[in-house]
Amino acid sequence: MRFNHEDHELPTIPRQDRSGKIDPPPGYANSGPVKVESEEHLSEMGLNRVPVDAELSEDWPSDACRKPRPVNPKVPDRLTKLGDIYRERNATYGDTYKNFGFVMKSFFRESLTLTTVEDWNRIGIFFHLADKLARYSASFPRGVVGHVDSLDDLSVYSQMLQEYDQDVRNDTQPK
Repeated sequence: MRFNHEDHELPTIPRQDRSGKIDPPPGYANSGPVKVESEEHLSEMGLNRVPVDAELSEDWPSDACRKPRPVNPKVPDRLTKLGDIYRERNATYGDTYKNFGFVMKSFFRESLTLTTVEDWNRIGIFFHLADKLARYSASFPRGVVGHVDSLDDLSVYSQMLQEYDQDVRNDTQPK
C-alpha cells in the first residue's frame, strides 16, 4: 500500500548548502544533493515543503512549497480523495466486485458451511486470492498486461493460506 503523504505531517530535511540543493532522505533513488523540480518530486523524497531558500525550477511557484499540507483533512476532502481512488481502481480493474458472487458460486457449487474460526480464517484468505485473480483477469479482455501488484499479492496470500492450513493440520492431528 502506498503511503499517503497528505494525511501525515512529514519531516522537512534541512538545506544542504547555500546553493539551495537538499540531501534526499535515506532510500531515495538518487544520491547527493538534488534540485526540487515539482511537488511530485518533493513528495517522492518524503518532504511536505522545501527549505525557504531552496532552489526551485522556474515554472514551479515558490510559495506553494512553503505551505504545509493539512494534517487533518475535512470529511468532504476525504470523500473527494476516496472518489478519486475509486475511479482510478475502477479504470484499472473494472467492476470485478460485481462479479465476485458468480466466481464464488462457481468454486462452491453446493452450499458452503463454515462453523469454526479456522474455517472463517481460511475462507477469508481464499476470498483475497479470488479477488486478486478476478482483478488480474480483468486485464485480458482489454488486451493489456495485468497488474504486477495483483500477482505479488496472489503469491503472498497463497503462502499465507499454506502456512495457515499447516497450522490447522498440526493443531488437529493427534499428539
